[in-house]
Amino acid sequence: RVHGDLTFENFEAAPMKLDLRELLPLVLAVVVVRLAIAQVVVSAPRNVVDSGYAPSVVATNQNLLVVVRRQNSRDRPFTSVCNLSAEFCQTRNASAGWFSGNTPSAVVDSMNQRLLFVTVAMDNYFHLSPLPTAASPLLFSCTLNATNCSAVSIKPAGNDDVLYRNPSAALDVKNGRLVVALETVALTSNPFANEMAGFSAVLLCPLSNLTACRMEDVSAGEGAKSGFDPSLVLDSLNSRLIVVATNAARNWRPYAYVCTLEAERGVARDV
Repeated sequence: RVHGDLTFENFEAAPMKLDLRELLPLVLAVVVVRLAIAQVVVSAPRNVVDSGYAPSVVATNQNLLVVVRRQNSRDRPFTSVCNLSAEFCQTRNASAGWFSGNTPSAVVDSMNQRLLFVTVAMDNYFHLSPLPTAASPLLFSCTLNATNCSAVSIKPAGNDDVLYRNPSAALDVKNGRLVVALETVALTSNPFANEMAGFSAVLLCPLSNLTACRMEDVSAGEGAKSGFDPSLVLDSLNSRLIVVATNAARNWRPYAYVCTLEAERGVARDV
């Protein structure tokens, strides 16, 4: 029965009256808590400083995965695993022992249920095979909960005189490959004066053997200083690979380097 109050009763208990006004403080408290949770920072815990550099975010059907470089942990890569509204997060060490979380770029390999992200090696304190030098690309592979991570160098053989920076990764599902655009720098005493400094290249790495990468120049003849801060996208419908980068040789203008998914027949366009 309903009068001014709600009345609940059954056959075994006496009627119990509940004044809705008594619920108001509880309702307000719940609202405040929910609003506070909604403001959560995905690099939880919230009071950790220097914990969220160069974030790269991907999503699965269940979670947001945010990979960052944690400067307060000797530059290790960490991953925050959050629900899709970023309300509830857990942060996990995804470094596999490496202090190498510089500029991560993440993708989700849905077929193999793996989180993949590429960084640039910042030391060689821990031995891998082959042993990378500083500024070599590293590939990390984790479960979709950012656990059981491993790391391997994807620096192609025969490129010991080249360093890499600012990776941008994408999955070529059609060909079963990880594609990584990189800015390259030659190893000289003054690399920015070298003719190879700052051109755009891509690594093509088969998912069946991620250490068997090959490097291709996609600068389409633009040459030195034409590929700073590359950003990669794959046009699967038209079987194209597109890298957009800053062309310092052309007054720091953005250039798109468009080629096939095999990194062939490239053209450069001022965008």
